[in-house]
Amino acid sequence: MLRLSRVLMLTLFVVTVMLGGSAVTFAQDDADVIPPVRVETPPVEEPPRPPRQRFRIGPEVGVYFPTSSEVRDLFGGSWVTFGLGFGGVGGADPGGRLEPDITFIYKNSADGHIFMAPLGVGYRKALNRNPESSSTPYAGASANLILADVQSQINNVDTNLKAVAGGSVFAGVSFRDRAYVEARYRMTGRVGGFNLSGMQVSAGFRF
Repeated sequence: MLRLSRVLMLTLFVVTVMLGGSAVTFAQDDADVIPPVRVETPPVEEPPRPPRQRFRIGPEVGVYFPTSSEVRDLFGGSWVTFGLGFGGVGGADPGGRLEPDITFIYKNSADGHIFMAPLGVGYRKALNRNPESSSTPYAGASANLILADVQSQINNVDTNLKAVAGGSVFAGVSFRDRAYVEARYRMTGRVGGFNLSGMQVSAGFRF
């Protein structure tokens, strides 16, 4: 009986020592655990969307100077031009772009009148596109069908409305794709025996 008691006491002592060692080990293991580091990922910013292009329209006005001395003597040296422009005026694409060319030219005099309407397509190219600049120089050319009506009492000419081939070359400066000033030389076929070619200086605006 005494031997059994000793065996039980020895067993209890061994169990106690083992449990105590395990507790110390667990405490050390808990002390060695490194808390997880929380890494915050910054939100991904979406790239800015390009501004939405909207339809633009606006007036164009100017003065036309015929190069023929005969025409200047009969109808005057300066004629009024007006038109309607569509789209931006900056020639934003360095590679160039196509655009409509619609202009009306009119002059009334004591001898008669002249009306011209160059209708066609132009090609415009920006010469130096600087995003930090408010102005952009450009140049281009156009091909036109010109509707013309010439009446001259002295020369007994009344053509009614006729169509002739024509074209133009031009250069100008645009301002923030909203306004422009431009010089253009227009070449036309002869109408009623008159050469109606000339220089046009104009300005335009887009709303």
